[in-house]
Amino acid sequence: MKDLIQYISENKNTNPNKVFIKTEGVDYSYKDIAFKINNLSYNIYKPQYKQRHIGILVDDSVEFIISFLAVQKNSDVAVLLSKEMDKDILVQKISSLNLSAIIFNDKYRSIIEKSGVNADRIVIGESLTEEKNFQKLLLQPQNYEYRIPFLSIDNPAVIIFTSGSMGNPKNVLLSHKNIISNSIACHALVENQKGLNFIGYPEFSNFISLILVLGLAVSTSGTITIPADNTNGSILKAIKEKKVDVLVSVPKNLQHLHNHKNNNNLSQTRYTLSIGESIDEDFVEMWTYKYSSSLMQGYGLAETLVTSFNLKNDSYKPASMGKPLADCEMKIMNSLQAEMPVGKVGELHIKSPSKLISYYNSEKNKNFHNKWVATGDLVKKDFDGNYHFIDKKLNIIHRYGFTIFPTEIEKIISKHPKIKQIHVLKLLGEKDDNIKFCIVGTVDDITQQEIKDYAKETLPQFLHPEFIEIYKEFPENYLGKILRNKFIHSH
Repeated sequence: MKDLIQYISENKNTNPNKVFIKTEGVDYSYKDIAFKINNLSYNIYKPQYKQRHIGILVDDSVEFIISFLAVQKNSDVAVLLSKEMDKDILVQKISSLNLSAIIFNDKYRSIIEKSGVNADRIVIGESLTEEKNFQKLLLQPQNYEYRIPFLSIDNPAVIIFTSGSMGNPKNVLLSHKNIISNSIACHALVENQKGLNFIGYPEFSNFISLILVLGLAVSTSGTITIPADNTNGSILKAIKEKKVDVLVSVPKNLQHLHNHKNNNNLSQTRYTLSIGESIDEDFVEMWTYKYSSSLMQGYGLAETLVTSFNLKNDSYKPASMGKPLADCEMKIMNSLQAEMPVGKVGELHIKSPSKLISYYNSEKNKNFHNKWVATGDLVKKDFDGNYHFIDKKLNIIHRYGFTIFPTEIEKIISKHPKIKQIHVLKLLGEKDDNIKFCIVGTVDDITQQEIKDYAKETLPQFLHPEFIEIYKEFPENYLGKILRNKFIHSH
């Protein structure tokens, strides 16, 4: 099995002038990028260390791709630091992950200073005396006194972070094999075609774009388009001007792109790949009809990378998680670790070549070799083999002997014309759980009494809320996931 660096080298040798990266101003060939990766690799390599942790706090850009791949070439571990992470948590991550070097955009200098990290600094932008300048390293003569060691595909390659929607983000350690095996498994999403042009949001530090844009493009001799910024207008402009074939995104951003005045640019794309919250079936069908682009939903986690997708076939279910990718196994278990039959809800467990090595530097730091990963997500499987997301295991409400899934309540109450968003929260009681409705209204004058009356009309009595709270907006991360730990778990 080839690693990402071997794919880059192969593409450079067989088709050196093939465009690898398109930006608003300049296009870069595989030959251009391979040269820059090689220069940076040699100029940051430290032969006295077996392996280093190198932080990357860089906006989506040519510089990010060069940095990530140069660290991979050196057999060091890339720590992908997300600028979208809560700033205090980001500072804590930088200071706690044993970084020996950090590559960063100059605008994030204050975060680096606050972390107090003692590491070599490579800055993109204005550099200080004690720092190395990224652009100068790309131009410096290479030091061939030593040879960069052979890259072992089973070695650790990257640390990425979970979304943090349920609490503090966990540190996920992945190998080169995890990344490339998952990228290859995802070839089926674009019908094994080569040379396609990819664009994506979320950022490359998230597993979604890392696999479905960077990994998939590199392993299929494709092209990556990087817009001027991650605003919807810039993404739509780049899709049209750069002739993008594959759009990778999350449901929240797909909705924003659809609502944009230039949404017709989406007709340029052939495949739209989405991972994240579930998308309504009507929206999927509307998207496919309006833009002639196959909108396919999938499922994945930082711990397992991309594990399933609802590919277009005879058993296609638009709103499902689809079926497992090649070499991925999925099973549904109850609390006694017995496998559940078709149609029954249980916790999803995953076994895959792309599952994490371990949680790094954590109390959960156990090796997952040959083990199933318990996802904490409740799903069910239909008779066609498609998996359907139901809810998070931690969200289950136990009440009067019933097991209640908050998402089922949310589907009903969200139909009220004055409700824009609803989050059903469980509050622990002495005997049974209590129910709290957290509401964002479409109008400012929505009242708790209106919601209470609607619940009485549409829900059985045992699902009526004890508490209702109205918000102006919900705390969300940039993927559109509600930060459930930010809600007040009391009345």
